[in-house]
Amino acid sequence: MAKMSVVATILFPIIANGNAAANGFTTLHNSEFAFSARLPAGYRVCKVKDQDKEIGFYIWLKNPMTACDDGMSNKGPFINVYAAYNSSFQRDVRSINARYCNGPPIDKKTTDTIKSISFKGHVSSVCGMYAAGDMVEVVASTVAGSWPDAEDEDSRYSKRIYYNATLRTSRKNFDNDIVLFKDFVRRVSISLQ
Repeated sequence: MAKMSVVATILFPIIANGNAAANGFTTLHNSEFAFSARLPAGYRVCKVKDQDKEIGFYIWLKNPMTACDDGMSNKGPFINVYAAYNSSFQRDVRSINARYCNGPPIDKKTTDTIKSISFKGHVSSVCGMYAAGDMVEVVASTVAGSWPDAEDEDSRYSKRIYYNATLRTSRKNFDNDIVLFKDFVRRVSISLQ
């Protein structure tokens, strides 16, 4: 099993409103990592890829039809969700989450706003940080399942699959976008335990 330690994003578009359900959402599935995400209709949905594997999805918030590209981490605002093998062998969800929140921490009021975010049915960790310019990032993480080659109990625990969802938005749009993000994370369905 090859280690995946860095998620490189190569993105391909899907127009979400083409197959939107009557309730205003499009559901996309990732069979390898056993999860689905319900994304709001009317946004261009881009697939996140690591090497040749599709590992997740994202949408642009500011201009819903912005073309997909490989610079997602340098732009914003967006919401994404993806999964990957825990190649760093972190033993708990907080350690995994801490890898992604390495910027200046957000203020207490904003921390209070995000602490209830979690993946339904899974122990989750959430953190927030200030990013370049006037941007804020919120990252929710959880773990589930194990690698296909995990054979013993210790291996099954350390060789977990991690799931991350990220909101990147401006400070001025945070109050509106965090509502969408909370609902988005709540609607991610992970079939593994």
